[in-house]
Amino acid sequence: METVTKETRKLETRIRAAIEAAREIGIIASYRIIDESVQAELRLNCTWAIRLSVDEIHYPRSINRPQYTQPMWQQMAKLSGQINAVALSANSPHGVFYSAYPINAKTKSGPARRAEAKANYVTEQGRAFLAALRKACGKRNITLLRAQIAELQTQQKAIIPQMRAANSAYLAGKRTEKAEQQRKNEEALKSGQFWDASKEGLRDYFHPPFNKNHLADVSEKWRAALFTECESTGYKGYDGNWRHKLVPTGRGYLCGIDDNGDEWGHRIEHGLGSYDQYNNLSIEDTVEHAMSLLFEIPERDLKNCERQGDILFCKWAIRTERVERCRWCHHPKNAHTQRVQHFDDLPDRPYLECPDRYGEYEASILEPIELHPQNGHWEIRESHTVASPGMLRNGSHIRSANPIVVTHTSHAQVTLPPGDYRIYTLQVQDAD
Repeated sequence: METVTKETRKLETRIRAAIEAAREIGIIASYRIIDESVQAELRLNCTWAIRLSVDEIHYPRSINRPQYTQPMWQQMAKLSGQINAVALSANSPHGVFYSAYPINAKTKSGPARRAEAKANYVTEQGRAFLAALRKACGKRNITLLRAQIAELQTQQKAIIPQMRAANSAYLAGKRTEKAEQQRKNEEALKSGQFWDASKEGLRDYFHPPFNKNHLADVSEKWRAALFTECESTGYKGYDGNWRHKLVPTGRGYLCGIDDNGDEWGHRIEHGLGSYDQYNNLSIEDTVEHAMSLLFEIPERDLKNCERQGDILFCKWAIRTERVERCRWCHHPKNAHTQRVQHFDDLPDRPYLECPDRYGEYEASILEPIELHPQNGHWEIRESHTVASPGMLRNGSHIRSANPIVVTHTSHAQVTLPPGDYRIYTLQVQDAD
């Protein structure tokens, strides 16, 4: 037993000395014996690696990401792989050498048999490693490997100027693209067609009054852009790591440039924000939703509206007779569901349930709107004038059998087809 221990120690000393000597001539080697034994079995694992040290060529990264899709970077990565394969060719035979011996450590002769088996294994693998390292350190072998690596690195060096030129061309193209986009932004904002500008151009032009904001929507029809206010919040991901995302605060900024060149903007203090498919708050929203909050009009009615400045003209069926509606959801009675409430000691009570589940149906009578002849034109607000032969009006409701002409001192004239209309105005009028 003592003789075996001395032999293994001598072998370990030889291996350490050989590794140090190999490092002096540019060979990097490692050797390790791992004992993973259990009571019923002796499990030994030997790993080693022998590699020729190489001075790597550091080449520029591709600015046009992802770089692994760029042909020159693909070629450079391929050459690097070939160099690595040549440097590792000295690592033969390489491997993870695993052996298991069914020797129980609890038996009487178990410890001695295990020690002998381990010593034999260590000796066998150590000698194999020394033979492989001796072969790798041969002068002829090193000269051959370095010649192959030098040839491959010569090819790499020839590609590096092309890489730098490609990066320079990409940067020049991005600068040209940025200048062209700035020119387009200036033309779009100058002409009033700001919906053709980029997101960054719109943000820089309108200056939303929020520290963190998101351009949620741009509408050419309504000549408006919507910015939603955001704040950063932390949440724990599926992998247990903390992450950050932007969530809406419910506030927003609706702004735009009218057809007369006037710039306008209105803050929306609450009501904005939507939910994504996972029922999480989303920073996305629409101009139509923001307008429905500002003008206090149902969003579904906006498709029937015409706009002039801060006034909406909505196609509307004016009531000519009494109408019964639900006080809570404003739907007709036949849109409610018949339900029955059960009691233990009282008779069952039938009732109508609101479709939107606000509560129980409660009738509300809407009286007909009585219209009166309008003599001459009607000035809704300063500079906004409505005129039509035979026009009838009551408050914000108008009717005419002839085309209705809406004029303004600077806005484009709006001609409405004959019919019934309801007028919605902003509480705070624009400076016309």
